[in-house]
Amino acid sequence: MSKKLRHKIADEFAKKYDGVDTFVVVEYRGLKSQQAADLRAHLREGKVGMTVLKNRVAKRSFEKLGMAPLEKFLKGPTAIVWSKEDPAAVAKRLLQWNDKNKALVIKGGVVSKQALDLAGVKALSQLPTREQMLGMTIGTIVGPLTGVAGCLNGVLSGFASHEGLLVEVNWINFKDAPVGLPAMIEWVCRRQGRTI
Repeated sequence: MSKKLRHKIADEFAKKYDGVDTFVVVEYRGLKSQQAADLRAHLREGKVGMTVLKNRVAKRSFEKLGMAPLEKFLKGPTAIVWSKEDPAAVAKRLLQWNDKNKALVIKGGVVSKQALDLAGVKALSQLPTREQMLGMTIGTIVGPLTGVAGCLNGVLSGFASHEGLLVEVNWINFKDAPVGLPAMIEWVCRRQGRTI
């Protein structure tokens, strides 16, 4: 491959993956074609992509993207696994597939321009996915609102339990009745001989 072509491919890769901040480098030596197809399908289900590049091209692309820490992982036949949406999905999907097939060597990666070794990639896989984090955030917001709604419902239920009082209010002479709901309820209770 000519130098000019390598530079052009590196520039195209850098343009295509500008804005992606999670990459994992894997060695695919010994991976059979059917396994490669299965891996790509498994990754696509999680909105994760995989690209095979020559190491020189990948090195130049990562320099342009500001992901220079990945250079140390570019030895041997390597593939770049990435996701534009969810950093944890990259590691989760790779480790799930590799647990079943044992055909990949996960070398390391980078998240937000910080290098990760294999242990870092495994730690990344333990994080909740984007959807899980959104669910937790919504739960945190909705939880207190549910409590407030429950309190208001309790207050309204309390009024409904005094239904007899409120119905009987219609048959009472209101000329000497006080103003205000709490005072009114107390007045009705006293007239009927009840205590609150």
